[in-house]
Amino acid sequence: MKTLLESTNIQILPQHRLKVPKTSLIPAIFFYNGSFTPIHAGHLNVLEDAKLYIDNLGTHEFLAAYISPSHSGYIAKKLKAEELIGAGHRLSMIYLAIENIDWVMIDLFEIFQPCKTKLSITMEAFLSRVHSQLPHGKSIDVFWLKGEDALFHTRSPDNLIQLGFHTIYVLNRGCNEDIINNNDELKSIEDYYEKRWREIRASSSFPEKFHIVQSTHMNLSSSTIRACAQNPSVTRENLQLCIQLDSITTYIIQHQLWSTRVNTMPALSVFPNGITDLTLELLSTMLSAYSSSSVKVNSFMFEQIGVGKGWNGSIYRLYDIQYSSDSTDYLPPIHKQEYIEEMAKIFYEQWQNTYHAFGLYNLEDVIRDIKDNHACNYDQLPILAIALDNNNQNLAATAGLEKCDVPAGNPYYNTTPWMACVYTKPEYRGEGVATYMINKILAVAKQLNYTHVWLWTENATSLYEKLGFHIVEKIKHIGMDITIMRIDFDTSAY
Repeated sequence: MKTLLESTNIQILPQHRLKVPKTSLIPAIFFYNGSFTPIHAGHLNVLEDAKLYIDNLGTHEFLAAYISPSHSGYIAKKLKAEELIGAGHRLSMIYLAIENIDWVMIDLFEIFQPCKTKLSITMEAFLSRVHSQLPHGKSIDVFWLKGEDALFHTRSPDNLIQLGFHTIYVLNRGCNEDIINNNDELKSIEDYYEKRWREIRASSSFPEKFHIVQSTHMNLSSSTIRACAQNPSVTRENLQLCIQLDSITTYIIQHQLWSTRVNTMPALSVFPNGITDLTLELLSTMLSAYSSSSVKVNSFMFEQIGVGKGWNGSIYRLYDIQYSSDSTDYLPPIHKQEYIEEMAKIFYEQWQNTYHAFGLYNLEDVIRDIKDNHACNYDQLPILAIALDNNNQNLAATAGLEKCDVPAGNPYYNTTPWMACVYTKPEYRGEGVATYMINKILAVAKQLNYTHVWLWTENATSLYEKLGFHIVEKIKHIGMDITIMRIDFDTSAY
């Protein structure tokens, strides 16, 4: 999003979608503020229905709408820590949502203030900029759009209306039936909302500046979307029903906002707060997210090229990035559900006695175990990874990291973690795929701060020795002669 990174003067109101007045009616624009975490179809419905109301009012000519996203400091006080996302994500989704609406623009003034600002200051600054920057600005009426939630605010909006705003309450959500049941004289949700609006209007010193629009009930809310996205069993269809904007659903999935995991975008275990926190491993993960293959960054350079106005953060340019690209794709199988049954069949055929020792007695048990215990993990055990062929279609190899790969009663039962499920299909052997997968799993173990990894093998001792494992002991294991091996990342672990 180049428009978000450029050093733009946030004091200037955009005008690229501002309509030229064609009548002698009073020109009107909207001020629509909120957290938009995230924006959804209900927000756009508020804009559309408010515009229709102005168009039918007969006194005003509508010119444009300005969305004013809240400052992150306000969001931090309103939401739980796990619900917070960056201002860049909020803005990106708003830009996507209004991409094809040629009368809506974004005012960056509030979101890029150095700190959280009182709403009265934000609105006064907006009105001042309308009057001084927009053509015929002093003759423009500004309508402040509000939703149902504002009907329950105890504080009067008069201090803001007296600045020069009109208010439009756009009602497009239902409410709790208890409200209706406890108010016998009210026959509908609309009656209750209108009664509350009349009460607020009657108590105001500016009743002529209060407007109400009864809209189609969409019953969408950002809090419901966040809760839906946090559900580990969520599907794209579930999320889309909550949002009803395909581009926003796709964005949330691609960027795994609120831990959404129904797409192939890998999550970063740590997100860099500053340029010095951007490690080779993190940059590799970030670049791999936008590549059809796994990218390993070997080195890079950076230089500061400016400071973002408004958010006061440094802007850097990365250059001279030295990297290598692998021919196979490395993905957690949660993103490749079609491979789970194929993997389970391979595993059960290869290690049937081992699965029986763990209480998994048939193929269905193994499938269920992969889905329930392996498929959703990225940064905790157990982890299971797959490699695909050059066309990203066929399963080539697997490897995993388990808490333990021996059953209770084995002398090594209390050791952790264990490399497991290392398998390469016959047609892909001899190409270094197994070595690639083993090294990937070892890299994951290091990222999880383990100092060593265990494994057992029947006949691949020489392969593992070449990769740094050493023999610990040869023992009997479920009727098999196996070799227990270990690799140490830190020599002090010996």
